Amino acid sequence: QKRLRRQHRRTLANIRRAGKPVRNVLFLCYGNICRSPFAEIRGRALLADVKFESAGFHVERASLD
Repeated sequence: QKRLRRQHRRTLANIRRAGKPVRNVLFLCYGNICRSPFAEIRGRALLADVKFESAGFHVERASLD
């Protein structure tokens, strides 16, 4: 968890150094069931001028039965 916090702080610092405003944010989680949709809705509530989206990277396979 400490490693993730350090990585997050470095990412934010890199964004600030770039000097360009953030216009698009993608929240990514394993299944896109709870965390990233919540973060997307919360982000939209806080920053109206930024485009937020959420996605998951785990594909659930359909049953052939």
